[in-house]
Amino acid sequence: MQFDHYANRAAEVAADLVNARLDGPLSLDAVTATLHEHDVPVQATAADLPPLNVLADEVVSVFGADTVKDAIAALNDLLAATPMTPRIAVHDDRGPHLHVERPEATAA
Repeated sequence: MQFDHYANRAAEVAADLVNARLDGPLSLDAVTATLHEHDVPVQATAADLPPLNVLADEVVSVFGADTVKDAIAALNDLLAATPMTPRIAVHDDRGPHLHVERPEATAA
């Protein structure tokens, strides 16, 4: 089962969304393009934009931390507030891999 690709992809999506947010509020087109670029099989909607903009602002504290210790503390705070349900998934001709969201989760 593959773990690292999933975690790396999540970090790459977060970084891309944060970078896009630095240019202004996230648009549906920007979010959709980012999810597609990273092969995330979730459909973003306009309802996802407000919470994604808030999340992007919160993640800035991780990427902008002065020290690794501060980045880890900020990331741990975000993780503690994130509803995650680890599960093993098999889809799209992929082997078993880890997902950490509920099956009904939205892009946000």
